[in-house]
Amino acid sequence: IYASRPLVITTKNAIVTADTTTQTPFGLGATRLADNATNGSHGFDLYFSTNRAAALPDNSTVSVQMTFRRFGGLTRGAIFAQVKSGVYRTCEFSTAGTAPTILSHSMLSASIEPDTDGFFRLEFTLNYGSGTVTTGSANLSFAQDNGNRTYIGDGAKGFLIAHYGAEIGAECTSPIVSTGASVTRAEDVLTSQAAWLQVGEKSLGIQYTPLAAAPQVILNAAGTDTIEFQNDGLVANYSLTAGGVNVGALTG
Repeated sequence: IYASRPLVITTKNAIVTADTTTQTPFGLGATRLADNATNGSHGFDLYFSTNRAAALPDNSTVSVQMTFRRFGGLTRGAIFAQVKSGVYRTCEFSTAGTAPTILSHSMLSASIEPDTDGFFRLEFTLNYGSGTVTTGSANLSFAQDNGNRTYIGDGAKGFLIAHYGAEIGAECTSPIVSTGASVTRAEDVLTSQAAWLQVGEKSLGIQYTPLAAAPQVILNAAGTDTIEFQNDGLVANYSLTAGGVNVGALTG
């Protein structure tokens, strides 16, 4: 749906400048978002619409990812995502101490982890449903250490945002840093001709790291005989057909 740097946002009592020198997980440069001197909430509103990046279809499950680094002593923030019924789903997070933490959330799922170059990666998933709110949003507010989101800023506290992206699907995939337009991810598939598979018994080994909890086909060797290996969460499944007949699950 949306993957952008720089961000196409509506600021909320915040000062936005382009940073061109900070090293991020995606290269040099980020969006610098600092609080201003207004007594209020600080951050940005991001609405999904055709004049921003892409409209949001009804009943879409959407995963959002923000890669950011704090500055000026700011350690907390909150996401307010308005679904199409008008209800807000929230995710409050903290980067204080030795490990980042999700303090509370009403999303389907939410997580935060350290990334490279002093950045953090926040991910959350929710279903936007349907209703009278035609766009849907994924908004950000700064918060003080006590959780207060209404305060007088000084222009010196905020986040460096290297990436803020959203996509239809139950899990975040690797970021695509675009120029503000919606993008389509190509399917991650490696296809090989099987000329190296000759007649006769042989052994085949594969080592892999699951990149998602959703079911994935890791290996499919197809012909008259087929082998398929897939994982579903923490469970690995093997199946085999010989001469077009399913001979059951493999063991070992």
